[in-house]
Amino acid sequence: MKTQLRREKSPVAALKIHEPLSDFELPDVSGKMVKLSEVIRNKKIVMINFWASWCGPCRVEMPSFEKLYNEQKNNGFVILAIAEDKDRAKLDEYLKQKPVSFPVLVDKDNSLLKNSRLRVFPRLY
Repeated sequence: MKTQLRREKSPVAALKIHEPLSDFELPDVSGKMVKLSEVIRNKKIVMINFWASWCGPCRVEMPSFEKLYNEQKNNGFVILAIAEDKDRAKLDEYLKQKPVSFPVLVDKDNSLLKNSRLRVFPRLY
């Protein structure tokens, strides 16, 4: 029936508290390679955001992330925004219009996304 909720298991249920995220290395938008294990070594808190420029909720939350990052970056906090855009030109255009100061990494072939357990955007670790 249309009035009943679908009772599917949430993809969030697959995540385990304190389960480490596998190490990865991706280029940032300028081409510089960024490795998660190296970022974690130097920071107290690392927030990883999977997003795409075509994702409406992702675009809505980016200004809040920029504000949070600027308020907390001197306290050992960093955001790694992993762009899952297949069209690099659209990603670059978005960042040109709405630049951010935290690292934006490019998952060009979506390999990191494919290994992830969640299939929705935005997604935060």
